[in-house]
Amino acid sequence: MVFGKDVTVLTHGKDKSGRSLADVFLLDGTHVNHTLVKDGWYWWYRKYASGDTVLEGLEKEAREGKKGLWANPQPVPPWEWRKRKGRCRALSTVKSSMFSGLHNALIAPWI
Repeated sequence: MVFGKDVTVLTHGKDKSGRSLADVFLLDGTHVNHTLVKDGWYWWYRKYASGDTVLEGLEKEAREGKKGLWANPQPVPPWEWRKRKGRCRALSTVKSSMFSGLHNALIAPWI
């Protein structure tokens, strides 16, 4: 969605791991964070945006429409998966850095 494109990144600080928290926009005004949640490719991470009713509604629509990761009848949130699997911190850090700059309320399911 953003590969090879110019974007605007509005940062909101850092998470406990030092990753940037931000909203990402395409130059045409598309809110990348909202689009990824709406299409079911990202989780709404309530810890960092508990009152975001827009993200809440977009995730609800994706869940009900069984879009993206919600096609799985029992998707496991990445923060729970990491706890269960005891994944290597270095691997998680490398993958997480690839998505640095995305909104504080989004978590890619594969990191």
